[in-house]
Amino acid sequence: MSEFLLRVPDHLGDGVMAIPAVQAIATLGHAHVVGPSWAGRMYDLDTRPASPDTAVLFKPSFSAAWTHRHIKRRVGTPGDWRRWLLTDVVHPSATHRIETYAAIAAAVGAEAKAPPTFIPSKDEHDRAPILAPDDILLLPLSKTQATVGWPHFRSLADQLNGRAVFAAGPHECKALKAIAGPHRCLPALPIGEFAATAIQAATVVGNDSGLAHLASAARRGAGLDPGTTHVIFGSTLPEKTGPIGSTNHHQLTLKCQPCYQKKCQLKHAATPCLDIPEEAILEALV
Repeated sequence: MSEFLLRVPDHLGDGVMAIPAVQAIATLGHAHVVGPSWAGRMYDLDTRPASPDTAVLFKPSFSAAWTHRHIKRRVGTPGDWRRWLLTDVVHPSATHRIETYAAIAAAVGAEAKAPPTFIPSKDEHDRAPILAPDDILLLPLSKTQATVGWPHFRSLADQLNGRAVFAAGPHECKALKAIAGPHRCLPALPIGEFAATAIQAATVVGNDSGLAHLASAARRGAGLDPGTTHVIFGSTLPEKTGPIGSTNHHQLTLKCQPCYQKKCQLKHAATPCLDIPEEAILEALV
């Protein structure tokens, strides 16, 4: 029986998208994960060192392949000058990133079935903040805020008649409060407690970000309609990196879309692909 080292993605959204592939590989033999601090909880797998014969490199960087070059079999996508470090090269999907992760799983004999789900534990439910059934959870921040962060969350919240609740990740509380103003802000939460909070809301509205992906997976795991997660897109595309089944809001009027850049290359005061009026979001929430 094979023993797998799974080098999972560093970004939370990618980590959520990798859930089906990681779970599928874990059914084939002993698997442990290497990655961010949330990885052990995300996949409910061992994070202790082991003696793997196969390294599955979901993280697409050179460093991931170089670090694990001593493992006999190394499976992953090329790019970042690392093809020569791989024993099994998997070509990225032209469609959704989930399909790329499924192809990586298939290379070691596992069948990954999307979409991802995440189910909080009872203890995480008990520790989670309490929301009212008609609250709307707003997720305004992203690691690539300049080209992904929709600028109208505060204006949207002002029109929600006290139903707005803001949330963000670790080290983002100051930025979150600056956007939220007088509206309620949740503290930064571990992923399980955040998921337990997200399933309480009537609706979730976020950027194409890690927390939006996690909220979507948690709501699906709770049997809720994935369309009640609304995701606003700027430089990215729902068909490539959006949460599966979410209600998507984007305007494809620019030749440069999608660019997946961290900074807008156009000389505008604001990123034009994010110019989606809050009225359009409000209408969708009714």
